[in-house]
Amino acid sequence: MPGQIINRGKNTWLVRVFLGRDEQGKRQYLDKTVHGIKRDAEAEAAKAVTQRDHGICNFA
Repeated sequence: MPGQIINRGKNTWLVRVFLGRDEQGKRQYLDKTVHGIKRDAEAEAAKAVTQRDHGICNFA
């Protein structure tokens, strides 16, 4: 998977997905905290990767 799921405590996960590079070449990431089980974080990461791949930029 082109993203990371990092444990940040009990039932807290950091989802990090590479979005690309900006005009200056700096790496851009989606960083989102998910509260719940790891499967919730995996689903959020898969959703973000799908949106990124389809060019949808509503990563709020």
